[in-house]
Amino acid sequence: MNFFKILLMFTLIIGLNACCNSLIHSSNISAQDEKAMLNEIYDSNITPDYVLKIQENKIDVNTIVLKYFKIGESKEEVLSKLTQMKINANKKSDNKIVISGIKGNDPLFCKDHDKTVEVSFEFDRSSKLANIKSRYFRRQ
Repeated sequence: MNFFKILLMFTLIIGLNACCNSLIHSSNISAQDEKAMLNEIYDSNITPDYVLKIQENKIDVNTIVLKYFKIGESKEEVLSKLTQMKINANKKSDNKIVISGIKGNDPLFCKDHDKTVEVSFEFDRSSKLANIKSRYFRRQ
């Protein structure tokens, strides 16, 4: 009987330890990587369009944005998440928030390393996120 008690206690300790480690790891991801969404887009294999060929609603970029924001979230939730990511909203109106990020803002760098992301969050009349449009481009 003592063997089963020891085995049960050992199993419980391992299980609790695993739960605690996953909680600590998930809270550290958002804290350590402030601009995680933008960095994920920059580091992806998505090829930015050139300025003259900008296509709105780039599906691959929207897929990454939708990992961080959900359709139906309130405007306050979106603004709170952007603040936590240390991403400033460039333009605000009653039904739209636009953010942008530029990687490679040095005029001496190779223009192939210049990447600009622009994401537009569109809200319905009840201030719920209704649509996300993104543009991902570089200079020519």
